[in-house]
Amino acid sequence: MYGVCGARREEKMRSYNVTARMVVGLAVAMGMVWGCGGKGKEKAKEKAVEVRSEVEESVPDLDAAERCMVGMMRDAKEPFHLSTMRKDDDAPPFTSEAEFTPETVEGTTNWVTGTQQVSSMHSDVNAWGLAINSLTLRVSTVNGDLRIAQPTVVAAGTDAVNGYDTVKYDFDTARLPDTEKARIAVTMLAKDFNVVGSAWVTKDTRCMVKFVSDSKYTSKGGKAGAGHLEGSISRR
Repeated sequence: MYGVCGARREEKMRSYNVTARMVVGLAVAMGMVWGCGGKGKEKAKEKAVEVRSEVEESVPDLDAAERCMVGMMRDAKEPFHLSTMRKDDDAPPFTSEAEFTPETVEGTTNWVTGTQQVSSMHSDVNAWGLAINSLTLRVSTVNGDLRIAQPTVVAAGTDAVNGYDTVKYDFDTARLPDTEKARIAVTMLAKDFNVVGSAWVTKDTRCMVKFVSDSKYTSKGGKAGAGHLEGSISRR
């Protein structure tokens, strides 16, 4: 009897040990799964934060990017070609073309008085500044368009343009909240307005190297108007 009971007890103990090992093994396995799941979730959260950060950082201040574009002209580091255009409903079109090097600028403007030559040596700081003003003054109002449209700027993808690696950004004031659009309209003394366009900003220096902007407005008196601005720098 003792031998049979002892054998049964030993069998039960072996069964218990096997069961215990299975439970422990299952617990460890589940712990590993839960641990991996937790780490996976943490990594996913970290990745989401990184993506959000990249998206936020990818939308630059276009007004600052346009000023950087002017800075490229004021302190030219390499040869490039400048081209600008402005068209308004109530004025003759304006165009300018110029070749920049670190030492010289040679170009033309064409507006009311016809074609005018623009030329300067970089060593003559005053003349260099006047040359840049002559070439860009008529299109410099684009910074006003960009400030108004800044809240609506969205990235539209990478784009190799004019010899530069850029990101294209689109803007459209139709996306502005009604309250914000109404506030700007009061400032502009307008009944309604719209600014839509694109800007190309370099990935490394965050300088604008191309822009296109079209604006429409209706004054409080009911007069309608429209304008077109564009400019670009092309690496030589």
